[in-house]
Order: sequence, then structure tokens, then C-alpha cells
Amino acid sequence: MRECMDWRTGYGCLESDLLDAVEGERFDAIVSNPPYIPESDRSSLHAQVWEYEPARALFAGADGLDIYERLIPQRMRLLVQWGTAGDGDRLGSARGHCCSA
Repeated sequence: MRECMDWRTGYGCLESDLLDAVEGERFDAIVSNPPYIPESDRSSLHAQVWEYEPARALFAGADGLDIYERLIPQRMRLLVQWGTAGDGDRLGSARGHCCSA
């Protein structure tokens, strides 16, 4: 785990396996940029992507939702009521996929 804090603004960052390092805390906002590309799209990516991005930053399982399936339940426990979350463009599809009743 690695963390940083700007004491002038009160904002900080924390590096962790998703939200494991802060389990039990409560947050007004949680922002993430998880991988969301399905493994099946690997061959269709532009070569420039491969040159600058590590695979673990890009791919999230067969359907691209592996990280979201872990992140959304954690986030729901840690956000205060009316808290907000921001992440990649697959959130809607992930919510329906892993959190449906």
C-alpha cells in the first residue's frame, strides 16, 4: 500500500487492491479508473496501446467486468448515504451484471 496526502487541500490518494486497505472507513466520494476491456478484444487494440499500457491496466476478464464485480459491492459498503462514485464507462453494465436482484 502506498499513500499520499496534500495537507494544504486535505485531499489524498491511496494505492490498494481496490478498497481493501480502507475497509470499514466511510467516504463521500470514491474515484477509480479500473481496467474494463474484455480479453476477447485484446487482438483488436491499436499497437500504440500495447506500447504504453500494461495488460493489467487494460483487461478485466472475459467480459471486462471482473474488477467491477469486486469494486461495486466494496464501494456500496464504504460510501456514505448520497456519496458519489466515478469510474470507467462500463459502470452501468457492471451494475446490472453483478448487482441485480
